[in-house]
Amino acid sequence: ARPAVDAAAVKQALTLGNFHFNRGEYADAIAEYERGLAADRGNTELSSAVQRARVAKQAEDRVLQ
Repeated sequence: ARPAVDAAAVKQALTLGNFHFNRGEYADAIAEYERGLAADRGNTELSSAVQRARVAKQAEDRVLQ
């Protein structure tokens, strides 16, 4: 059987990840989203959020080079 998902941890990771993302703190956003994914591997909202943050971080890194 699959372990129970900690819904509160997932919600917190998404909320904090979005907070960091909206401030342009992409590395912190990625860390939060990945923390949420560790609690719920199949969460599609977190999966797309982490992908969006990675793309934004890559774009920012290219600009800052």
